[in-house]
Amino acid sequence: MPTIDFITQQFQNVNHKDSILEIFQIASPQEFLICSAFITEEGVSKIENELITHAGISRVYIGIANGISSAQGLLRLYKTGAQVMCVDTGLNGVIFHPKVFLGKSNTMCKIVVGSANLTLGGLHNNIETSTKIELDLSILEEQQALNSLLEPFNDLVTRFPQNIIEIQNRREIINLLNSGKLIDERLRRNVTSGVARTRGAGQITPRINLNITRPGIRRRLRRRIRATHAIQSTTPTLIGLELVWNLPELRRRHLQIPTNPSTHSTGVLSLTQGSFSEVDQTTYFRRVVFEDCNWTQDPTNPNKETTTITFEVVVSGSSYGEHNLLVSYNPAFESNQRNYTTSIHWGNVRNIIANENLLGNELNLYRKTGTNTFVIEIT
Repeated sequence: MPTIDFITQQFQNVNHKDSILEIFQIASPQEFLICSAFITEEGVSKIENELITHAGISRVYIGIANGISSAQGLLRLYKTGAQVMCVDTGLNGVIFHPKVFLGKSNTMCKIVVGSANLTLGGLHNNIETSTKIELDLSILEEQQALNSLLEPFNDLVTRFPQNIIEIQNRREIINLLNSGKLIDERLRRNVTSGVARTRGAGQITPRINLNITRPGIRRRLRRRIRATHAIQSTTPTLIGLELVWNLPELRRRHLQIPTNPSTHSTGVLSLTQGSFSEVDQTTYFRRVVFEDCNWTQDPTNPNKETTTITFEVVVSGSSYGEHNLLVSYNPAFESNQRNYTTSIHWGNVRNIIANENLLGNELNLYRKTGTNTFVIEIT
């Protein structure tokens, strides 16, 4: 018979994270399946290492368009290498809502199924209840029970191809964010919490006394990263922005931090392909991204064009205001070797981005929809 146990998080000395980590300890695993209505970055961080280790055999279904699942959570999940499938029902009031964590080998299967989502609350803080099940797959009835659980998820793509989105790259996540199907965790939301007044009763409901896990240090440190010349601390919304370029990893030359103190930095950001491997870097930025900007011929070089473009600069969630930066285009740089031809001149923004703490971070370039102004985001 199946082995069955129960998890009642917060009312017992157990949490869902530990029970899920046990699933990943199964010997000779063949498959891991996760289904969650909601996802956040902190939730993914709790099982991130296990997903990375078993990326080739891990499949994750996540609900979107629900007001809770976040772009940050989905991006962190995508980076683990697991197969990531988003489920959008296309219906108001009907969302993808199962919570299943499953690992199987040829001989056994461990399952946690219940109320917990892939969020910090679901794995640690909320009052959640789930059932832990262990199946012996040498027993026909238990194998059949497992099949009855797996088959609906195995058939999702075939049955509902227009509602299942497999995440293949970062831009798909940005597109989901821009369409409102994911939230941005950096934006403050009005959520009733803490000491709340009971409606109509005129009395205060005290905080429930629970063992709460706080956000991880990695997230706290990321929030603290601030360059020294901050103008304001208003996090902009990414809604209404179009991602036009991505640089996955910032290096010293990008951030104007010379390796040798005696070496002068170039003062420019060279616009190469980055993660946009399908574009032609010799023409993409001049003919597509900045095509409609007011280009003029450089009086000292008839082959060179320049323009001044307004960029909002956002570093680690804080806006440093708008800056008018010079952008130059010189097709001679191509040199018959497909080299880059367009550069952004950092100007006074250099004082903001020349920060050792930003090495290895990611840079996104967005166009503000319907305008010739842009956002440089380092995150």
